Amino acid sequence: MENIRKITYAIKHFENSKDKDFIRALKIYNDSIPVDTKTSTNEIIYFVDNCDVQANRRMYFLGLYIDNEVVGYLEAGYLVNTKTVIIDYIVIKEEYHLNSVFYPLFGLIQKFFSDELLDYDYMITEVSTKNIEDIDSESFFSKKMLQLEDFRIANQIYIQPKLGIKNEESNFQFQLLIRSKHALSTLKTETYISIIKDIYYDHYLAWYSITDPTHALQYKDHIDKQFKKIQNELKNTNEITFEKSCNPICDFYKSSECHYSSSTAGFVSTTITKNRPTLLFSIPILILIQMIFSSLVYTFIKKFNIEAVSFVPIFAAITTVCTCVFTIAFTKIKKS
Repeated sequence: MENIRKITYAIKHFENSKDKDFIRALKIYNDSIPVDTKTSTNEIIYFVDNCDVQANRRMYFLGLYIDNEVVGYLEAGYLVNTKTVIIDYIVIKEEYHLNSVFYPLFGLIQKFFSDELLDYDYMITEVSTKNIEDIDSESFFSKKMLQLEDFRIANQIYIQPKLGIKNEESNFQFQLLIRSKHALSTLKTETYISIIKDIYYDHYLAWYSITDPTHALQYKDHIDKQFKKIQNELKNTNEITFEKSCNPICDFYKSSECHYSSSTAGFVSTTITKNRPTLLFSIPILILIQMIFSSLVYTFIKKFNIEAVSFVPIFAAITTVCTCVFTIAFTKIKKS
């Protein structure tokens, strides 16, 4: 058994913002996502505690683990009307940007939605269309990985609504990365528009109507204008096409000079620790300490002419306490 090497992958569904691991996952999110695509952490905390307050959308927040350590965060919403799972964020610590990390974890994420009995037809996320110099490494990594999970980029510009009425930096052109149960080559325009409508109204508007009720009407006006713009652009389009290759269509994905062209192949390095030497020495050390303690007690009793019988209960109690302390200490050493 000593030659066995293993890495454990796990996910956890957060339903309470007081969970310490949720705070750790949220910190990874906060440290990784740039301002133009970042949602307020206070808003996220609210929806973790109130994930099902709206009839047409349920939110999911997951922690991603390697060997019991939180290394990532996922936020997604299930949109009832179009049976769509929209992934808002999938974030993994940069040192874990590896195929061997992403795919086992994403497999667990898909299993989670299956176990939740979510009846979804589409899984979607938003792809930035920024230039090579502007795209962040987190977005590049997750989108690159998702394309090998049979997500296809729609050949139609999509506009991300503002992440809050005052966040002007977040309002720019995106594309939708879409996956269905069967590989997509085309999608009817009416279906595409209905998905965008669901995202705009039952996801974005639903979110900000709760987190910023003061500007709810103003934000709805913003959503209305953007949705109308999308409708106008697709007025003479019968179907939406997708990139057929698993390679991304954006230039910065294909460019050999891309500053995110570092390989994601490889494995997670782990340190194998063996605690047997520590445990081996701990037993004689414990015996030695007890012998020394017994000798001191004997010397004390002899010097002051104390009857040994009267000291036995105290001696037994002290010995028991010492044994318990050493047992707890060595147990912790073994687990670490």
